[in-house]
Order: sequence, then C-alpha cells, then structure tokens
Amino acid sequence: MNDPRTALDILRESDEEGETASPFEELDDDETAGPDDEDNDDDDTAALELEAEEEDTGDIRALRKRGKKQVSLEELRQLQRRSRARGQRIGVKKARKVLPQKAKPRPKLPPTFVPPNNGARQLFNKWASRGSQFVMRQEGHFYSVAEIRCKCLGNEKAAWLHIPKGEYPLFNVAVGESFTLLGNSATVTTNWTNLQRPSKVTYSETEFLIQSITMQEAGLRVRYDGAEIDKLAGIGEAKSVLTGQAWLWD
Repeated sequence: MNDPRTALDILRESDEEGETASPFEELDDDETAGPDDEDNDDDDTAALELEAEEEDTGDIRALRKRGKKQVSLEELRQLQRRSRARGQRIGVKKARKVLPQKAKPRPKLPPTFVPPNNGARQLFNKWASRGSQFVMRQEGHFYSVAEIRCKCLGNEKAAWLHIPKGEYPLFNVAVGESFTLLGNSATVTTNWTNLQRPSKVTYSETEFLIQSITMQEAGLRVRYDGAEIDKLAGIGEAKSVLTGQAWLWD
C-alpha cells in the first residue's frame, strides 16, 4: 500500500534524517534567483538539473523506499521545483569557483602618438597645404640606446632586476657628445646611435615618418660599492667591470 502522505511530506522527513538534502536551505537570494524565477535561462537551468540527477540526489529513491510509487501532478511539480533549485545551487557553486578576469591595463601612449596610417595622411596633407610636391628622399634605419638603471634584488640563490618607474629618453644625444653610464663619463659612438648633429639645423624642413619600432637589450653593466671593491685584493681588470666602467655583457 502506498504511503498516504504527500511526496513533499516524505522528502521533508528524509531531509531531516539526512537521507536527502533540501535544495532550499542556505540559498542566498542576492546571488541566485528562486526556483520560480522566470528570468532564468531555461536551457542553462535544464542542463544543471541533469547534472543534479547524475549526482543522484536521492529524492526518487527515498520515495520508493517509503512505498511512494505514484505521484500526482502537483507532487511532480514539487519534485521539479526541488530539482530546479538544486541545479541552481550547483550553478552558483561553479560560478564562485571561476575567478573574475581583471582587464589588462592599456599602455599609456605618448601625447604625440599618431595612430598607424594617420601619420602618412598628415604628412601628405601638410605638404599639399603648402602647395609643394611631396618628395620621399630615402628610407633609413635609426637607432639609439637609452640607459635604464635597474635595482638588483634578491639573494645569492635568486636575484632579479627591477626597472623603476620613470621616463627614459631616446635620441637625446648624438655621436661625439658626452653622456654617462652608471655615472661614469663616456663619449657617444656609433655603438649607441647613428644620430649625428654636425649643425643644429641639419634636419630643417625635413619630415620623418616612423613606420615601425623595435626594442632589444643591448648590454649590461653593474656597479658595486667602491669602498667594498677596494677591500678585495687581486681582482685586477675585474675592478672596472664591478664599478660600472666596463660592460659585464655586451
């Protein structure tokens, strides 16, 4: 003989005994809609309900165990509500496991930056407004080295170089001019740039259109405390390398 109690009464009893788990406990209304919320995506909810079935919620087994072999349409609706709510709980748990992806900060472009292709148009328009013919004299390759002073951090087992935030100018010196590397005086040669300024008006009325820019490491120097280096005996030519006067790697 079937149990005269309703399916919901039986499931409440099995929930209390720990045989089944009520899907309505500890639901956070701010994080998930209720089982009768019509705004939920039916396809997603149905998929989660199937997952709940695959995980064996025990509702049907609990009813059979207590002799409940037939259910009315209203009881069937109650079972569907439990399944739907259980599927939503699974969805909330999965959503919490997914860490939100932070948007990567876009690099700050210089105020003089001209978007690709716009540079050529601006040059053509500028020459057209002058009433002069645009003349492309030659293509060239220009290079320059910027000194970036890094701070060495870490210990003898793991060390790294930290680049401090700041501005690092390029093409600010020309061949033959004086500059410094780690505070040591030096003269600019073609190893560092091919920029030359035989006169201050060399590039008068000349327009440059930068088509591409590449960067790479050019060399490495180190500078230890001079007082500590002086305490070391017999280091010979290594002193110039350890005080930043010569290249450790070039």
